[in-house]
Amino acid sequence: MRLLLSLAVALAGLVAPPARAQPAPPQGETIVILDMSASMWGRIGDQPKLEIAREAVRGMFARFPAGSRVGLMAYGHRRAGQCSDIQMLFLPGPVDVAAAGAALDRLTARGRTPLTDSVRQAAAALRVAERGGTIILVTDGIETCGGDPCALAAELEAANAGFTAHVIGFDLRTPSERARVACIAERTGGLFVPAANPEELADALTRATEARPAPPPAAAPPRGIGLRATQGPGGPTLGDATFTVLREGEETPLHEGGALRLPLPPGRYVVTASTAERIGSVTAQITATPPDEIVVPLADALPRATVTPAQPSAAATGTVGVAWTGPNEPGDYLVIVPTGQGQEEPETRHYAWTRVGSPATLRLPAAAGAYEVRYILARAARPIGRAPLTVTPVTATLEAAADAPAGSEVLVRWTGPRAPGSWVGIVPAGAAPGAYVSGGFVYVEDAANPLPLTAPAAPGAYEIRFVEGVDGTPLAARPIAVTAAAATLVGPDGGMAGSPVAIRFTPDRAPQGSFIAITAPDAEASAYVQGSWAYADGGEVTIQLPPAAGTYELRYVLVAPGDAEVVARRPITATPPMATLDAPGAVAAGARVTVRFSGPRGIGDYVAIVSPDAPGDQYLDYFSVSAEASEGELPMPATAGIYQLRYVMASAEPEKAVIARRPIVVR
Repeated sequence: MRLLLSLAVALAGLVAPPARAQPAPPQGETIVILDMSASMWGRIGDQPKLEIAREAVRGMFARFPAGSRVGLMAYGHRRAGQCSDIQMLFLPGPVDVAAAGAALDRLTARGRTPLTDSVRQAAAALRVAERGGTIILVTDGIETCGGDPCALAAELEAANAGFTAHVIGFDLRTPSERARVACIAERTGGLFVPAANPEELADALTRATEARPAPPPAAAPPRGIGLRATQGPGGPTLGDATFTVLREGEETPLHEGGALRLPLPPGRYVVTASTAERIGSVTAQITATPPDEIVVPLADALPRATVTPAQPSAAATGTVGVAWTGPNEPGDYLVIVPTGQGQEEPETRHYAWTRVGSPATLRLPAAAGAYEVRYILARAARPIGRAPLTVTPVTATLEAAADAPAGSEVLVRWTGPRAPGSWVGIVPAGAAPGAYVSGGFVYVEDAANPLPLTAPAAPGAYEIRFVEGVDGTPLAARPIAVTAAAATLVGPDGGMAGSPVAIRFTPDRAPQGSFIAITAPDAEASAYVQGSWAYADGGEVTIQLPPAAGTYELRYVLVAPGDAEVVARRPITATPPMATLDAPGAVAAGARVTVRFSGPRGIGDYVAIVSPDAPGDQYLDYFSVSAEASEGELPMPATAGIYQLRYVMASAEPEKAVIARRPIVVR
């Protein structure tokens, strides 16, 4: 849950919270771009990232300042493996929270990460060159479709300095990954906010919605500053050097790669250059009159490291221990990458920080093949040690009944890797890989065998799946038919509105959260009236009829994975509520008076003494009505005057709560 809260807070920061004064609407229009690539099926805690992001963006739309014009784009939500899967869900217009929520609810994670093309299409919709505008990009991955989002960001900024892109890097794991999306914000004057959990994501979104585009610069933007590495002080230029550039005190690089000219605003920067053999760093103070280039002498030998996997091969999706030696500088890490992968790493979750010590534990990829473990020196973004590792295939099997009643226990015998995040669950037949039903799965890392699942609430065709926890690939599946649950209800045909009624039911126990309720006949399955429901436990409950007269429905509601279903129902009528009060017409001030009463005797009902013009939920004194008693005592006010005795229904709205009253004179 920590992740969902962080993401919400990050997104909330991009809009003004309703509890405080709203800032002026952003200049121009805004398009929110949401990553729905397959990696969004990854989990943080028990929640898929796509669910966390969906809810955080929903909250963000609810907090945009009045007058904002906002659109929504998504990529990767319709087709697996297609870089062209980019869709403008709705163009910028007045904020419609319901429409945004409906659009978000239709999204699922399937595809790749075409960052560059999605930003390009959003910029075209905003007509950036003419009007500027703002993009808020929420992504959990780097470009996977061959584009260069950093170059595009610089191009858009050059077209109109009134354009701004804010980037929320959700669950990006390494400085290298963050740098490859942070450049979009850096080059357009926007915010880059990393978010590792729901709270941070919500905070990042809040910051992005509240951010205001910087005014156009009065002067030309900073000219590019060159990067050059030399073989020691004053030595020859090293053309094969690579560079990392960071603001002093920050961890996310502004640049990783070869020499180029960078537009660096005034500030202090740490620039590191390295080759396969040498390394050097300088701290550069950039002023309003920047230098033509920053020269980094490579005076030191590149540090070396060793990495030793605990075994030369290991099963996919599991973990492997890796012993290492090395400099253990801040930000250094170990990572598993395909053999032959260049220095630029792919998006990964197969890493461990060296600061945790040796040996480190790394998660293995889901795809079998030849890999290597690398030690990455963070300040150079360069591997300084490596070792081969073979990842072997894994399989899984499932055995279970062919059918089961809705809400019943399903025992599943299974084999497969007890890897972190892997799970066995029931999903609709034909659901997308990685799809799940809330409450309908069990993580297998510490699970029993057989493990118990609960059949979904809605009858239909389903599958039991074993899903590996790295990228959500099903390793095994078998069909299961969920049949309608059988249930009975026995109770009266009606009674006085607000009065208690005893209901017997079968089965006497149901999945946690299932309940017996009285509600409107056309209400949705999960609906209930406060006070007119109870959990389905024990075979008999006493609930009260709703406070208003009318025709209702008595229901047995099964709450199971996926939804709530009404499994038994029968009509029940509530007649108009009536009550009587009997007491002396005149009494002495301060006396205790016996009041006889009749009425619905609902939970919380009471008899009160009040001023005649008092609202229905106010009183000077009262006694509670019980199911057994027919009278009670009330102390009279100390001040003489005309008062009123009232029978008050606690379950009714204040303006309808008083169903009997009679005057009483206090002398």
